[in-house]
Amino acid sequence: RYVQEHHPQERADVIFHGGLNGQSIPFSTTGLISWGDSAYNNLEHVGVRIYNRWLADFCALAPERHAGIAHIPISDPAACAREVEWAAEAGLKGINLPAPRGDFPMLNDPVWEPLWAACAETGLSVNTHGGGGEHYPYAGQGAQAMYMMETPFRTRRGLWVMIFSGIFDRYPNLKLVLTEQWMDWAPSAMADMDGLYNGPTGLAIRSTLPKPPSEYFRENCFIGASFMSNGEAHMSIEHDLTGNVMWGDDYPHAEGTWPDTREAMRFTFSDIDPGHTRRFLGETAIDLYGLDRAKLTDVAAKIGPTVAEVATPYTLPEDAVVGLYAFRTGPGIFI
Repeated sequence: RYVQEHHPQERADVIFHGGLNGQSIPFSTTGLISWGDSAYNNLEHVGVRIYNRWLADFCALAPERHAGIAHIPISDPAACAREVEWAAEAGLKGINLPAPRGDFPMLNDPVWEPLWAACAETGLSVNTHGGGGEHYPYAGQGAQAMYMMETPFRTRRGLWVMIFSGIFDRYPNLKLVLTEQWMDWAPSAMADMDGLYNGPTGLAIRSTLPKPPSEYFRENCFIGASFMSNGEAHMSIEHDLTGNVMWGDDYPHAEGTWPDTREAMRFTFSDIDPGHTRRFLGETAIDLYGLDRAKLTDVAAKIGPTVAEVATPYTLPEDAVVGLYAFRTGPGIFI
């Protein structure tokens, strides 16, 4: 199954660096959700390598179950490409790309071309974690709600930048993962991009992109859908996105599914065809991150869950205390 952080009961984990103290990477101010002033990151490449060496050592304890996502020294694009090459040799499976912000070049800037080339050559995926990007200094009444309303949008801003600038056309095997995200926005974003492409003002776009944006999305882009709802599972099927959406439990965060992970899966997938559920829970992630299918099959046989278990409906008790977004039913994405 696909998850965002290490979880002792998962058969495979995608591991992001974290820490909400601003010091998760030594000598760096651009951590998991990309905050801090990159002007002070003169030793960032050193701290990044310290972290990535630790991550590679940790993943090597069970390489069939751990997909480590390397950090990159975002304040130095040339060093980013070199770090990708090192990370691939060390057995890591992807890189964390901070969401767009004003103190480093836009993702369509040619300065990033060596990074895309390195990722495409090594097969490392490009992962953008939820919560990042540039935002206003929210204050006053409603500040927290304002932050929450805009945080999903900020994180996925790089999607249309990479598509419209032709990055996926130049590097057709490059994979972008937008993780700790909901997925209900994806169909409308695809329709909006296609509207710009096919509309009366889209001549310039069509002259540089041979395919509509939605095709690049389906071929190159994925969503790590933390706290995935039943409605999102049905929406993914309706829009033929089951191969682009991966379930996640967001362990160990308070908004995730742990310690009710199995119940959350039943809540989300009990009425979903098992073929689709397998893709959501593991098949897509296995292919994307290059995990060992045979070894994971052996692990799954020991710890489950079984098809019958996931297909058993689960009703959340009225007095249950669960993760903040673990059993969403709507309306909206936050409940």
